[in-house]
Order: sequence, then structure tokens, then C-alpha cells
Amino acid sequence: MSDDVLGGAVLGLFAAMVVALVLGKRRRRPEDVVILGSARGRSGLAIHPWRGHWFATSVSWLLLALIVFFGLYALWSSNYAAAMFVLGGGLVMGYVGWCRVTGRAGDGTITLTPEGIYQLYAGSEVFIDWDDVRGLVTTPTDFIVKTSRPVVPVQHMLPLVGGRRGVVTDDAVALPSRGLAPLPFQDMVYLYSTGPAARGELGTDEPVQRARAILADLPRQPVLLGLWRAVRGTTAERAQPVDPMQLVVDVVYVVVLGWVLWITLGVERMEVAAANGEGRPGVIVIEGQRPARGEDIPVGTFIEQDGTTTVDVAWQDRPAAVGERKEGVRVGDRAWEPGVRLGPWGAIVDATLVGLFAWRVLVLVRHWRRRRRSTAT
Repeated sequence: MSDDVLGGAVLGLFAAMVVALVLGKRRRRPEDVVILGSARGRSGLAIHPWRGHWFATSVSWLLLALIVFFGLYALWSSNYAAAMFVLGGGLVMGYVGWCRVTGRAGDGTITLTPEGIYQLYAGSEVFIDWDDVRGLVTTPTDFIVKTSRPVVPVQHMLPLVGGRRGVVTDDAVALPSRGLAPLPFQDMVYLYSTGPAARGELGTDEPVQRARAILADLPRQPVLLGLWRAVRGTTAERAQPVDPMQLVVDVVYVVVLGWVLWITLGVERMEVAAANGEGRPGVIVIEGQRPARGEDIPVGTFIEQDGTTTVDVAWQDRPAAVGERKEGVRVGDRAWEPGVRLGPWGAIVDATLVGLFAWRVLVLVRHWRRRRRSTAT
């Protein structure tokens, strides 16, 4: 793969991640957030997360595919430790993605039916009968429903992978409110828990239209300010507890990006040395092709001017056929043509990878701190 193609691919991926990050925090239409859904066979008022976009989901699947690909590449390169870690992380992320696609995980949607309150969040399913509701406490991260009898969540995902509810006691259970639309849940729960006659409308379109009207009346922010706050998140969103699975995903991202950055910077360091005249001049005899991403890499024996030979040297200036003799300079296990020059794409790719790695490290640190605070309380 040429430097131009590689540089364009890395920049394209970086741009896609930035766009996905912004669109993932974008408000969805009220008609998509509040719908007439169903739970346990009964129609009801379904309130979905009010931010998100299909493009962000697509980029997430693309990153998952790239992680698995890097794991397979490490396995082929006999780097078994890195391969097992990356492939293991990719498989766990793939399992979570499968659970989301099949509906086993859920997105935290709260559905109010004439019978009660239903939520499926990170594989944890809860149903609370209206007659058991004794009150609601709203926190920045959860709706804590007070109940007259214990409510036991049903788990649909593997242990340590699915999410856990912050409060599960004999007289209360938490409904995580992460990403949910800012509707008057306190008043809604009070109305339907104390007024049996009002519950019948939950199976109709009337409460759906009222909730949509509330969301439609929310003020819009200036574009730039809105984008900044959407990406940064609200105070309540930043106070959300972090699931263990999210930390696993963060660690996988950091390790994979760190590994790619280490390899890339190592090659760049050799190329800089060759361009500065620090390489060993000689001739390389091409003996084979090493499979690689895109175009195969010619490899052979490098013979220096003093007769010193080095085997299994990769010829960086492709293409080259088996049996060809190429004059060049060697640095480590790589060789270039004489007069090699550094192109702008190498610096762009390096800067992009460094930026991505630094960003994911900051995300990991922030999530780790949030996790410690949530477990401490």
C-alpha cells in the first residue's frame, strides 16, 4: 500500500470518527425519540435516548472490524501475546455489538404501559407494576423507583459484560437515565402510579403527542456552542457511572492504537535515518514476497559494500520482482532506494495517530476516574 493511499485512509478514518462523535451526540427528532412502543405484549409510551445517529453506529462496527483485523495480522506475524489480547478484546466487543443488534442489551429505553414501567438497559431487564410504585427519586444518573416489594432484574448478557443498576434493594430499584430525553418523569410517574384511571391512555397516541410537543419546544443552541456541548456532554451525562465493559473497550482502543503507533513510528525512525545518510549502502536481492495489507512487501538478502549480508530485509520501495537486484540503503531490517526523501503523508499519518492515541488515553483516564467515584459512593 502506497504512502498516499495509507495517508488518505488514515485521514479518512480520523474524519469519520470525528463526524461520528459529533453526530452521535446530535439530537434526534421528537418523532424518533418518543413513539408508541410495546413491552410484554402491551402498547405503551416508549421513550428512547434522544441523541444518536446511524453513522456513529456504522463507524463503531468499522473500528471493531479493524481491531479484529489487527489481531489477525499480529497472529500472522507470530506476535501471539498482542494477537490474543486484541482478538480477545475484539471478540468481547463483537459480543456486545451482537447483543445490541439482537436486542438482548437494550439501549435504556423506558416504556410506560398501562401495567407498569419497563426498561432493558445493558442486558438488565426490569418491570415494575404500577401498584408497587411508591415514589420516584431523580438523580443525575438514575431514576430510583421506590417500591412496596422487591424487584429483581433479569440479566440477558454474560456476567461482567452487561451493565449493573446502581440501586437494587428490597424497596427500590434504579432505572439508568443515561441519554434519555429531558421529560418530566417525576410528574409522569406520580400521575400514573396514583391515578389508575389515567393509565389507560398509555396505550394510545395522546401521551406520545404531548411528550413530543415538550421536546419540540426545547430551545436550540447556536450551532458551534451546541456541537461543543454535545461532544463534551452535559453535567448529568458526565456524572454517569461507567460500566466495566466500557473500560475494557477503552483499554483495547489504547492498546491497539499504541501498538500501531509504536510500529509506525519505528518505521518512520528508520526512514528518517536512511534519508539523513545514516543507512548502510549496498544491494538487495529480492527473494520473495511477504503478505501484507494492500500490496505485498518484497523481501530478500541485503549485501553491503564490505560483503556483510543481512537476510529477510524488507524492500520499502515497491514493486519489485523476485530475482531483481536493487541498490539501496539499509536501516535495521528495512531498505530504501538511495536518495530516499520523506513525504508529507508520513508526518500527517504520525500526527493523526498521535492525536487519536492521546484522545483515547484521556477518555480512558476520565472513565476510570468516573468509575472510581461511582464505586466509592
